[in-house]
Amino acid sequence: MQDPTNDIRDVVRSITEPRDAPLILLNVDKYFSQDSVIVHPMLNSPAKAGREGVKSAYKMLRVLTYNNQITFHTVAFDRISRTKNAELQTGLLDLTEDLKLRFLPLPDSWNPTFHIRFLVRIDLRKVDDDDKWYIIKQEDNLPSDFGSTGLRIFPGLTEFSNAFKWACGMGTLAVGSTLSYFQILD
Repeated sequence: MQDPTNDIRDVVRSITEPRDAPLILLNVDKYFSQDSVIVHPMLNSPAKAGREGVKSAYKMLRVLTYNNQITFHTVAFDRISRTKNAELQTGLLDLTEDLKLRFLPLPDSWNPTFHIRFLVRIDLRKVDDDDKWYIIKQEDNLPSDFGSTGLRIFPGLTEFSNAFKWACGMGTLAVGSTLSYFQILD
C-alpha cells in the first residue's frame, strides 16, 4: 500500500470479497509481509509459516464461506512510529462482514446471510525497498457484547443475552445506589 489510510478499505475488500480463491491469495501476496500472521476467532496462523500461513487461513475461510461483503463503520490509524530499521503503524477497523456458510446443506435461497461485526487491528511496516506498507499482523476480534456480534446462532439467543444484561444492569443500579445512599463501603 502506498497510503494505508486511503488504501485499506480496498485492500480488505480485495482479500475478503472475491469469489475466486486464487485472486484472494494473489492479494495476500501483494499486501502482507513475508513474516505476517493472522489471529482470527476461528484460527491463528503459525508465526513460523509467515505469509503462507495467512494464505492458508484465507483459503480456508473462502472454502467455508461465500458471498462475502464488507461494510466499514470506522477506520482509524495511529501516528507512524520509527525504529532503527522500520516505520510502523497500527490501524483499527470496525466493520461488518456479510457472508453465507458454504457447508450448510440448504439451497442458496434458504441459506441465511450472517452479519458478523469485527473489530480488526492491523499492524503495518513500511519497506524501504519499494516504499510500500505491508500488513505484518491482522487480528480479528468479535465484540465482547454478544448482542453486538451479529451472530444469530439460535433464535432468541441475542434477546436472551440482552435481557440478562439488562437485569444485571438493573441489579447493579439497585445495589450500587443503596450502597452509595447508606455510604457503605466508601
